[in-house]
Amino acid sequence: MKKTIASLFVLLCCVGTANAADVLIPEDMELNDMPKDARAIVKESFSIHEGENSFYNGYFIDRESDGALKFQKGDVCKLGRLKPWSGIASQYVICERGSVSIRLKKKVYTAGAFHTESGGVFELVSIETYEGMDNSIVSDLLLAKITTAVKANNYEEALPHFARLEKMGTPLPESFYYYYIQALAKSNQKLAAKTRATGYLTKYGKKGRYYAETIALLAEL
Repeated sequence: MKKTIASLFVLLCCVGTANAADVLIPEDMELNDMPKDARAIVKESFSIHEGENSFYNGYFIDRESDGALKFQKGDVCKLGRLKPWSGIASQYVICERGSVSIRLKKKVYTAGAFHTESGGVFELVSIETYEGMDNSIVSDLLLAKITTAVKANNYEEALPHFARLEKMGTPLPESFYYYYIQALAKSNQKLAAKTRATGYLTKYGKKGRYYAETIALLAEL
């Protein structure tokens, strides 16, 4: 399986691949009617600090976890429950880095209202879960998505698939880490790219296949 994944990464340099993207949730869909595979994708990195209520682009995001939370562009989050109260509601968003709630103030509890009240920080999509599918096939599908996005210079679109593939625990080739760094850098996530580039150099050193490329990329960040 690792050989198959490595072969797919070769496609980033050679040919294109066709593959369907995750589907945006219609703006008029009620939050209570979200499909089971609905996810909130972080579109802009943001932080929430301990003991503070944070405003992002003028829209309220309520702190739900202690400590400073840093959410990165491309993070894939699950939707928690919608909790109505006193004429407004809170939509809970459960991410690996912590949970937040988006306050909906106008008694309109739709995907569009969620997007507006989050200041565009989150985007709701129907993400393919591949339930019951063998992990090796899921890995190949995610790699195909990454290949399609990167070949089209849609690096930001590739980030959720990089993150999802890494979390699967499947053995990954060295090229995966380099192209993940490249995608982060091209998406203007400089801090995350620097952190991963440093990690790559620490792990692979001068013998790394992408040593020169990583040094050059790090120098530009």
